Amino acid sequence: MRAIAILMGLGAMVAPALAQDDVVLDYRDSSVLDMADIAQWEPVGERIGGDVVVLGEVSGAFTEAGAEEIAYLVSTEVPSQIDPFPDVAQRLVIFAGDAQIADWALPEDSAYSRAVTARDLDGDGIDEVILEMGFYNMGTQTIGLAVVSVGETPEVTQTLPDVYIDSCEAGAGQLSIEASVVFVSDGMLSSQTETLPCA
Repeated sequence: MRAIAILMGLGAMVAPALAQDDVVLDYRDSSVLDMADIAQWEPVGERIGGDVVVLGEVSGAFTEAGAEEIAYLVSTEVPSQIDPFPDVAQRLVIFAGDAQIADWALPEDSAYSRAVTARDLDGDGIDEVILEMGFYNMGTQTIGLAVVSVGETPEVTQTLPDVYIDSCEAGAGQLSIEASVVFVSDGMLSSQTETLPCA
C-alpha cells in the first residue's frame, strides 16, 4: 500500500493531545500524497547499477549514531498498485556523501512505493526507515506504512495499515476519505483517523 514533506506547524490541525514534535505525517493534508518524480534519482540508480529504479530517499543515521547519511529505496521496478503480489526485489542502499557504504536487501515480500521519512523510534541512536505501500482495488485507494529496522538484515518491526483510504471512486458503499494523523507514541507509530468528505 504508498518526497513527502514532514509537516511542520501542525499545532492547529492536530488533535490537542498530540505534541507537534510527535507528528510524523498528516494524511488529511493532500500534499502528503504528492508523489515525487522518480526521474530525479536516475543518476543515483546508475551509480548503484543493476538496472534498478530509485523510489525515494530519506536522511538520517543508519550505520552509526550521529552519522549523516541518505537511505535510498531501490527496486527492480515500480510496484503496481493494482497487483496484490508484485514480483519485485527491493533494498535500502545507504550513502554517506558520495560514497555507497551499505546495501541491505529488504524482505522478499516487500513492495513499497516510496520512502517516507526516518525516525529513531527506539532511542538507540539509529534511525528506522518508514516506508509507504499502496493498493488500488475497485475504485478504492488504500495506503499503509511499515517501519524497517536497518542493518545487515533489515526487519519490519511494525506495520500500520490503512492510514489513508479513499473510496470516493468506489461507486458503491460509503464514499469518503479516511485520513490519519500518524504520530510517535511509546516508541511506536500510532494513528488517529478522521472521516473526510469526497471533493
